[in-house]
Amino acid sequence: MEFLASATVVCNDHYDTDGFGSLLAVLEPGTAFAHEELLLAAAATGDFGMWVTARAFAIDRIVARLGDDESPVAALFRGLSGAEKSLLRYRWLIDHADDVLRVPPEFAPLFADERAQVTAQIDACRRGALQREILPQLGLSHVVTQQPIARMTLNTLAGSWRVLHTVLTKDGPLHRYHDRTESWFELLTFRAPPRRDLRPLRSRLEALEPPRDGARWCVDAPSEPIPELYFGLPCEQAYGAITRELRPSRLAAERVRAEFAAFFSEPTHA
Repeated sequence: MEFLASATVVCNDHYDTDGFGSLLAVLEPGTAFAHEELLLAAAATGDFGMWVTARAFAIDRIVARLGDDESPVAALFRGLSGAEKSLLRYRWLIDHADDVLRVPPEFAPLFADERAQVTAQIDACRRGALQREILPQLGLSHVVTQQPIARMTLNTLAGSWRVLHTVLTKDGPLHRYHDRTESWFELLTFRAPPRRDLRPLRSRLEALEPPRDGARWCVDAPSEPIPELYFGLPCEQAYGAITRELRPSRLAAERVRAEFAAFFSEPTHA
């Protein structure tokens, strides 16, 4: 840790859980190293949208929602926004890191309800509420459910980096694909499949199912953190939130999966 001795300024360009862990590692390395695995698990929960442990989930949500009205320390950040709010939240987290990592019960309103929902969904899906077909050679998984499920539930159970999700409804299937965010990062520990530009696949699907009643096959560029391809109403994606409004498709789940499989089977020319 001697190399940190001459550091006078530590900065992070956005506020999130792995940013908290990174700043803690520089400013309070003893505390960070003592909780290394827990901090890594919390960072993976936030950045990768995956269930790791109940405690890691709670820490990620405490960090993310520290300034929300339900937070016991919300008054400290009221009226603040932008960089000023991020800086003050980081300072509070560094000063109270040991307490935060123990997950004080007074912070339960920030995570308890969502944690219960996700764990209940994961349990139900493992008991048969989810059908899954994995194409390991393509890094593609097709998950079919009868009800919508949280993105974290989907990522945790998908078994692949490329995830096509179909929800079966009485009006027709809802289709949405996303590249998991792992492929947006350069990581030393593992490597997700390289991203493909999904716009040619969107064109194929649109040829099979032209736009109607305002709904169409919509797609994001591969440079987005979590690019999606879905049938529904066109709109911008809000990072970290599931904001797209899907519409029932006339294409059966098997047909859509076949189109995705054919697309990812084609050689790339990058």
